[in-house]
Amino acid sequence: NGYTNHLNSNMRRETFLSGDIGGTNTRFMLYEVEVTEEILQMSLKSSHVIPGELILNKKYQNQEFDSFISVLKQFLEDAGSSKPPITACFACAGPVKNNVVRFTNRDSWHIDGELIAEELGIDSVRLINDFLAVGYGILTLDETTECLVLQGGTKDPTAPIACIGAGTGLGQCFLTPDSIGGIYQCFPSEGGHAEFSPRNDLEVGLMDFLKTKFHHKNRVSVERVVSGTGLVNIYEYLSLKFPELVSPEIHDMIANAGDLKDIYH
Repeated sequence: NGYTNHLNSNMRRETFLSGDIGGTNTRFMLYEVEVTEEILQMSLKSSHVIPGELILNKKYQNQEFDSFISVLKQFLEDAGSSKPPITACFACAGPVKNNVVRFTNRDSWHIDGELIAEELGIDSVRLINDFLAVGYGILTLDETTECLVLQGGTKDPTAPIACIGAGTGLGQCFLTPDSIGGIYQCFPSEGGHAEFSPRNDLEVGLMDFLKTKFHHKNRVSVERVVSGTGLVNIYEYLSLKFPELVSPEIHDMIANAGDLKDIYH
């Protein structure tokens, strides 16, 4: 941790900022934490929930902001922060390289962790893939109160873990335990860009429709189908193929959805 040495000599209460930056929404949580040696030794693989007092948890629509830095400044203003957080970690919906991310489903957004730290006076800003955060996050869940079992089975605490989630896109990751203490390490992926594989004539028609819509000659990503944007694509295809089944009232509501539609094209 880049802020460890700074805090060791002067234990005190500091604010920690976390963010989930998706293609449609941005969510921030600001905590005030009593910094201790135990907290300083925590890492992404520790499967611990850092204790602290929640100051503000708020969600924003990305379409209302020109850039990530503008929505971040708005949140800090809403939180009434008198000084910047000591550290920040942002989970971003796209591949992260050298602490920089350019979003898969919001082309105009670009985040550079070092530039944000410099501009806002944050000691350490770390960007991670959104499903890296999800992968480590599921290790902190209380399985008796926070999980819904779809199909029961005997859990193997040494087995790999797979995680998949549909949002604006289709996120995927997997986790594997080490051979010593069973501590899991998470590996993010851009698996949502694997190819969509149609299984019948109706799905072949959907693939052809998507190839035309997105100007792809040879392939269609599975997240064009399994995601929030995929719901839009499927509806458009089915409404053209089966116009007699379209509800005029619902169709008008979708047609008049306004700016929210724009992010799906």
